[in-house]
Amino acid sequence: MDALEHVVDYGVIGLLVALSLWALAVAVERWLYDRRVTVLERFVGIVDEVRGLGFRQVSLEVLRS
Repeated sequence: MDALEHVVDYGVIGLLVALSLWALAVAVERWLYDRRVTVLERFVGIVDEVRGLGFRQVSLEVLRS
């Protein structure tokens, strides 16, 4: 019975470590992706979404500066 308790303890700890590594991998992947996307691309994406909502006269004057 004592051995079963140790197996369960190590199994739970192993599962927690595996999930922590998975969360860390997802965070690093998102950080690397965000590093590639520039602020300008994000702004243009937002403007495209607004235009898609029916607002046709969205100014892109900010892009000139």
